[in-house]
Amino acid sequence: MRPIFRTEGHGADCRVRLYADTLDDLFLTAANAVLRSGLRGKHRPPAAQGEITPVQLEAPDVASLLADWMNELIALSEIAGMVHACIEVHVADRPGVSQCSATLRALPAPWLSPWKAATFHDLWCAKRRGRWQAHVVCDL
Repeated sequence: MRPIFRTEGHGADCRVRLYADTLDDLFLTAANAVLRSGLRGKHRPPAAQGEITPVQLEAPDVASLLADWMNELIALSEIAGMVHACIEVHVADRPGVSQCSATLRALPAPWLSPWKAATFHDLWCAKRRGRWQAHVVCDL
């Protein structure tokens, strides 16, 4: 099945629901959710032609890694003032440590997202019925 994300209100925040067959696709889908939040109203992201940024992250579990991943994307976009697209991402989940290695590219579009940070409130990530699912709440 195709990876998807949905956003919904969560009090004064935004809950992002993610679904994918693999962890790599789940993290790519999370990157696409952050990218779409930053484009606010534009339907297609502009062609990737900006600076390339490598990202390496590590966390004690995959849910924490997912929140850290989304925070990294939000922070890079906020600092640069432009959205970032994920070119590739690889996730390794082993007992006691989860790691993410990715390549991002800045896009020539201003960062307009209301998202300020991914939180650990109601954070959840697990494989159910053969498919990865996650819920991440983002502060607005």
